[in-house]
Amino acid sequence: MNEYEQELNAMLDQLKVAREHAQGLRDERKQMIEEVQATPAFKALSEAGTEADETTAQLEAEIHHLTLDMYEADAALPDRVGTRSKTVVHIPDELLVKTWAISNYTAGLKLDTKAIEDEAKKGRIPAELATVTKVVTATIATKL
Repeated sequence: MNEYEQELNAMLDQLKVAREHAQGLRDERKQMIEEVQATPAFKALSEAGTEADETTAQLEAEIHHLTLDMYEADAALPDRVGTRSKTVVHIPDELLVKTWAISNYTAGLKLDTKAIEDEAKKGRIPAELATVTKVVTATIATKL
């Protein structure tokens, strides 16, 4: 066994111990969480929290609605609420916009590289547009 193999085996042994330790801690944490979640106090607190979140969301929705009603009626808004405007764009026909963009706005054309990569791997993209190569990477066994 050469020095590289000895060093690599020593490091793999260290990694095995480190992984086992980390897994043991994760298992212990999971068990502790499950034990706490099974207690009546946790269940009651969780239920109360859910109810409080629902109440909060309902009140916020009502306040938003009333604030918009007041805004549309040109009524003065209390200091603790406000409104802001945002611009919303809706594109009903993306194909028509892409066709227009090819001639008029090439910066608006975004290449979906992930989709191109997937199609290239399947051999559906010409080689001059996308090349597919194999890259070798090192791996470490999960079970040491």
